[in-house]
Amino acid sequence: MALALTDDNLDPTAEIDDDGDNDTPAEAPAQSATKNTMLYIIIGVLVALLTIGGVLFFFLSGSPKASGVLNPEELAQKKREELASIVYFEMPDLLVNLHDPTGKYGGLLKLSIYLELSSEIDKAAIEHLKPRIVDQFQLYLRGLKTKDIAGSTGLQRLREELLSLANTATEPIVVRSVLFREMLVQ
Repeated sequence: MALALTDDNLDPTAEIDDDGDNDTPAEAPAQSATKNTMLYIIIGVLVALLTIGGVLFFFLSGSPKASGVLNPEELAQKKREELASIVYFEMPDLLVNLHDPTGKYGGLLKLSIYLELSSEIDKAAIEHLKPRIVDQFQLYLRGLKTKDIAGSTGLQRLREELLSLANTATEPIVVRSVLFREMLVQ
C-alpha cells in the first residue's frame, strides 16, 4: 500500500487501495437500497396509522345529532312534518286510443291520476301549467300499446315515464310522485 495525496484527500496518512477493487462505491448502493426500503416502510406505516386514526375519529367523535342519527321521537316528528307538507294535485281524466301497429283498433285507455307535490305554492304553479302537462301525457299515452301497460311492471314503467314527463313540463317545480286513481283499458 502506498500513501496517497490527492485533491479529494489531503490527508497524508491515507492509503491507496492497490488491489483495484473499489470497496466503498460497491457498498454504497447496498446501504442506499436498505435505507430507501426502511424509509418506504416507515412512511407506509405512518400513512396507515394516520388513516386508521382518521377513520376512528370520524366514526367515534361526533354526537348522534352531528352524525345525522335521530332518535325515534325525532324521526317520527320529522316524518309527520313531511307528511303534513304533501299536497296532491288532481289531473283531469285522460282518454286516449292505444297504438296498434297492424292498423286495427288498439283499444282505449282511461287514466285518472294525482300528482304529489311539496307545497301549496307548487300546486298553484301546476294549475297554471296543467295544459302543458296534459299535452305531454297525451303524446306519450297515444304511442302506447296494450302490452306496454300489462302487468305490474308495465304500470310501474308507465308511472316512471309520467313522472319524468311531468317534471320536464313543470321544471323547476318538482313533482314527487304520480299516483293512479283510476285506470281502465278496453
